[in-house]
Amino acid sequence: MSKKQRLPMDAYIRCIGQANAESLEKLYMKKPELVLTKKLDAYFVELYADKWKAEAKAETLLKILWKKFNKVPKKTEKAICKMTDPVALDSLAIHAATCQSLKEFAAEL
Repeated sequence: MSKKQRLPMDAYIRCIGQANAESLEKLYMKKPELVLTKKLDAYFVELYADKWKAEAKAETLLKILWKKFNKVPKKTEKAICKMTDPVALDSLAIHAATCQSLKEFAAEL
């Protein structure tokens, strides 16, 4: 196989031994600091980057709300934690910083 021809990632994963994609993914999620190979590392980072960004942004948004209002209703917290769009979470963080009440904030959820 020439350098220009590359295996699809799933085929690459199968070729690196008896490990399958699911077992490698579980290993990577348990120890993200483990670099299996540069290709696999890049694959998993690409696969989970948006999820990790959204989780970090949701955590920051909840911190903003806690700092500003000293409480966050469970319903609001659950709604924020379910969100997966980093851009939407950014918009909500800006809204959280400028809104006057939790009720006003919740109206944007």
